[in-house]
Amino acid sequence: MTVKLDFGTAGTIVLAAYLVICLALGAAGYWKKAQAQESTVQDHFLAGRTGLPLPILLGTLFAQTLSGWAVLGYPAAAFREGLVANKWLMASVAIYVGALVVMPRLHRIGRPRRFLTPADFLYDRFGGGALHLLVVVTMLLPTSLYVLIQLKGLAAAITAMTAGRLNTSVSAVVAAATMLTYDLLGGMRSVAWTDCLQGALMVFCFISMVIIALATYGGTRHAMEQLAVLSPERLATPNAHHKAEFISAFVLMLSFAFYPHQVVRVYAASSEKGLRTAASVMALHPFFSQGLCLLLGWAATPSFIGKLPVESSDDLLLAVMAELMKGGPWGYWLCVLLMGALTAALMSTADSGLMAIAAMLTNDIVSKYSSVPRSPDFLLTVSRVVTVVSCLLLVSLASLDITFVGLAALQMQILTQALPAMWLGLHSRDAHRRALLTGIVVGVGC
Repeated sequence: MTVKLDFGTAGTIVLAAYLVICLALGAAGYWKKAQAQESTVQDHFLAGRTGLPLPILLGTLFAQTLSGWAVLGYPAAAFREGLVANKWLMASVAIYVGALVVMPRLHRIGRPRRFLTPADFLYDRFGGGALHLLVVVTMLLPTSLYVLIQLKGLAAAITAMTAGRLNTSVSAVVAAATMLTYDLLGGMRSVAWTDCLQGALMVFCFISMVIIALATYGGTRHAMEQLAVLSPERLATPNAHHKAEFISAFVLMLSFAFYPHQVVRVYAASSEKGLRTAASVMALHPFFSQGLCLLLGWAATPSFIGKLPVESSDDLLLAVMAELMKGGPWGYWLCVLLMGALTAALMSTADSGLMAIAAMLTNDIVSKYSSVPRSPDFLLTVSRVVTVVSCLLLVSLASLDITFVGLAALQMQILTQALPAMWLGLHSRDAHRRALLTGIVVGVGC
């Protein structure tokens, strides 16, 4: 983060209030969990036998779909690529276009059988062995990278909100401790409830982006007129290379429908009808969320041409906030709350990914391949230990100097290798285990 922001004491107060509310929701989840009187892995990860009702399901899907990359990355893409950045908006729609095809079927098959992970379906259809284990690996690695990206962003955001009082290492520990507390206390209930809080903060974030784009930079029409003079290449129509990138992004995003932290919510949905409704709404949400992020990026681009290097485009939103904070109390408080919303976006996806990692290691590895006793209490204890150990390991890696772009590209490429096995396994009676295994081996090897 090359742009330095000073939020003063207010940033620390807003951050502390947000973390306290998250912990309170964790305590509420624990109380609800105690009432259910069901101490099992399924209760922990699927929010009990009743599952997630539609409003909570919609809130948690919305929050965990939007990572910090959506808030920071989309304005950056608009600045860097110009109108061609539209490809990311259409690719985001692909996530829930794919979800509408696979989620209801996964729910219909998995909910009665109490599945927890995507690989549960393959184990049920093709049995254990190499195919199942390889799919688990191709999902576990990108999910771990996904959480690592969010933790690195969280550490930077908390450091910024506390005006440097907490360095990035301590900030990562604070974020991890908060997530672990409400995760271990209430399981999916607490995570879903905090997701709804985080989703509400993100809605504020997106509305703020419209206000900033219109009030500060004059909107996109004014920006396009300036870009036609300052940087006409940013208004160029897509060429063959851009079209190939769009197709690639679209296919990559289709694989997100099988992301473990998405699928666990599919199994946790209380009804297939509610799941279809939620997925239909989510297919439209990119136009409201990511679309507004792009709008801000395009509107702000003319003001930062020559000031912000293209290689530092990820700092565009922070540079916009730095200018707003100079405009008086209104701009200052808007930026404090905007940074709080960014922190929420990062935490909502990090906690979801962390739960998915614990579910895969406990359910797909320990439960199916170990010789140890598999009582409900033992597996629940294992899931909690795995959650803590995984979180500590990822927090330690978050201090390494690894670029977001490299991690994001790697996680998507790995996850895509599991797409044919899951898709064909769900929709083709002629899918054969050996053929699917060969496809994954070749895909990973190449």
